Amino acid sequence: MLTRFTGPTGPRGRRLPALGAAAALAVGVVLTAPAAPALAHDRLVSSTPEAEERLASGPDEVELVFSGEVMDVGAAVTVLDADGAQVSQGEAGIDGDTVAQGLSETLPDGGYVVRWRVVSSDGHPISGAFSFAVGEDAGLLDPAAASPAADTPGTAASDDAAEDGAQAQADGAARSGVPLWGVAGVGAAVGLLLYLAVSTVLARRRRSD
Repeated sequence: MLTRFTGPTGPRGRRLPALGAAAALAVGVVLTAPAAPALAHDRLVSSTPEAEERLASGPDEVELVFSGEVMDVGAAVTVLDADGAQVSQGEAGIDGDTVAQGLSETLPDGGYVVRWRVVSSDGHPISGAFSFAVGEDAGLLDPAAASPAADTPGTAASDDAAEDGAQAQADGAARSGVPLWGVAGVGAAVGLLLYLAVSTVLARRRRSD
């Protein structure tokens, strides 16, 4: 009398389908879950001069400190006086989480606005503005209302270059796809499926023998 083979039985045989279903479910969850952001955007934590600070004399440079290391591309810091003329000079220097911008000359008494844009460590551009004043009687400018004068050389070009570099970094981060934990999860689930398949084949051969 022939006996029809029905596959492995017992506790081990009954566990194989359940484990296989769990592994398949894990693969599906990892592949369909949206990619989580790797890092939060950095933020400006301090500056020299500080926002709305009144100085007795003009500074030699403006220094910005962020909550994380900013990317060494697309950084731009522009310092404007009350007439919208640019008083910053050269490119901003980046050292980890610190960005320093030199000034063209010793600033006379008056109000000034600092406009900055950098690429956050997560690849996204961030920007902001604040004001400070030199001299006890100097008034503070409105950062939101400040704009560069039409004949200020280099301001538009540096802003455009910073924007292009920041956008390129943001696009690169957006194309990063599935995060590392997703790749690791897929690998583990596929390995489990292979193990179950091999175990099933070996169990059937032992039962046939």
